[in-house]
Amino acid sequence: MNGKRILPDKIRFESERLLYLKQVYTYNWVRKIIPLRSLCLDLGCGEGYGTKILSSGAQEITGVDIEAEVVNKASYKYASKNCLFKQYDGKKISFPENTFDVVVSFQVIEHVKDDFGFISEAHRVLKKGGMFILATPNKDIRLPKNQKPWNIHHVREYSLNGFKGVLKNSFSEVEILGIQAVGKVKEIEQERIRQNLKIISWDFLNLRRILPKCIVVNIVRIVHLLKSKKNNPEFKSGDFLPENADSLYKMETQGVENALDIVGVCRK
Repeated sequence: MNGKRILPDKIRFESERLLYLKQVYTYNWVRKIIPLRSLCLDLGCGEGYGTKILSSGAQEITGVDIEAEVVNKASYKYASKNCLFKQYDGKKISFPENTFDVVVSFQVIEHVKDDFGFISEAHRVLKKGGMFILATPNKDIRLPKNQKPWNIHHVREYSLNGFKGVLKNSFSEVEILGIQAVGKVKEIEQERIRQNLKIISWDFLNLRRILPKCIVVNIVRIVHLLKSKKNNPEFKSGDFLPENADSLYKMETQGVENALDIVGVCRK
């Protein structure tokens, strides 16, 4: 993990592996609910492993990202006849109106300065009746009131009502769901949140947003390394394989305010 993206081949901590598996779970869940043979767009595709997951049920999917190096790496690892990758400028999606049946975007909107413009662009390239599905961290369980995000790469984080409000600006039909961890994994995720809040409580001068990001990221990693514990013996090594992601997380329609991530399912 580099602070902005989950890099499966760079994972060092249990908490990082769980973040990755939560992403895998989200893509698997979407793959099961989108119409077969859909034309799909993965907006902010990052490493591309999720784009590849969706390609198994899509007619064609294009992953777009703002970093050329990331797009090149995704193309090398995951591109196929129906799984493509392109760079975009982070503002204008280079496709005509009414192109896609489904647009997805996971753990991206919290990084975007112009969130209203970001959502509007997704709406523009969707066909009538198309679905826009996005996920973002749940501010309500992560941050005290008025606290800035501990992740220095996040422009903002969303409460349940705030998230729905920004989506409603472009979409008239919006449903909010929640991703929650299951069993022991939930305890690990909750402890990670507590540790992050403790770390930023030391930064009462807000230096993490003043110092160079590379320095802050390395400091946080060192702190996590010092605090990291041995893997819980209740887990077997195979529990953290990608194919087991669906047993570690669940999508909820109730109690969404307590979910780890909130998910917007919007229809045009």
